[in-house]
Amino acid sequence: INGVLHPQRVHVVMFCYPGQGHINPFMQLARKMAAEGVIVTFVNTEYYIERMIRSHGSDFREEQAECGIRLVGLSDGLPHDNPRKHDDFQVVISYQSMGSAFEELLHHLLQEGLPISCIIMDPFLRFLREVANKFKCPQ
Repeated sequence: INGVLHPQRVHVVMFCYPGQGHINPFMQLARKMAAEGVIVTFVNTEYYIERMIRSHGSDFREEQAECGIRLVGLSDGLPHDNPRKHDDFQVVISYQSMGSAFEELLHHLLQEGLPISCIIMDPFLRFLREVANKFKCPQ
């Protein structure tokens, strides 16, 4: 992903609900798209990106980058030792507060010269739609 990009190359930003049952299918789709030459920015919480790296090995981030998938973790505002149980109201609220961090990421991607072709998002994270609309990104 680093270096000069072809201006016609498709770039998809993906962001799913932070949980294994959501992350795994999104990651499978990301791999299929990357295999077709699509640049994928896979976004989730820092906690879950680190969990993926621990699960797959320390080279996981670099291996995904070589395939065209950039892994990006955003803070969910919770302490690192929080177990993030999905029936915990505090956890659900923290995920909904990630809109500004997602917006900053999109600004950063655009400043890097990486236009966003579309955003594939999980409907459980409603703030994503608002941010996508603000950037006029297809969803």
